[in-house]
Amino acid sequence: MNYTVRVGDENFVIKNVKAGAGTVDFNGAPARVELHHIRGNLYSLHWNDEVFPVQIDAPNQEVRVGPHIFEIQLEDERSSRMKKFQQSAHSASSLVTIKAPMPGLIVRLEAKPGEFVKKGQGVVVVEAMKMENEIKSPLAGTVTEIMVTRHTAVEKGAPLLHIKPE
Repeated sequence: MNYTVRVGDENFVIKNVKAGAGTVDFNGAPARVELHHIRGNLYSLHWNDEVFPVQIDAPNQEVRVGPHIFEIQLEDERSSRMKKFQQSAHSASSLVTIKAPMPGLIVRLEAKPGEFVKKGQGVVVVEAMKMENEIKSPLAGTVTEIMVTRHTAVEKGAPLLHIKPE
């Protein structure tokens, strides 16, 4: 799995994660990486030949390395694809179509026609590869139509519902 890590205003790409071997490609360069849990939110980060004490505050997405505090955002490939599909759903028309980011089975409908949804609110849950993926609304608005039903299979890109922007 590949990851994108945003630290402040900079993006870093992590590829070819081999946890057993403790290696990754970090922005195209190989690195040896190990993260050892000490206690609570304290860790020891081994990066190539250096060791750093690290404190991870997951709820606030902050990482403290020594005296430095970094706000981080970690996104895996699947989340990145889902976000791109949701962003591509925005259009200049009066209705926004939310599309399936991957093929799967509709597990739950978390919104109803006529219901107001907030930006980031879950609207549909799609099961893919035995994992439930919550599709979130990319904008605030009213659900005008749902084009799928529970327990039906959908293909990647299939329209799931329409939302009229607020």
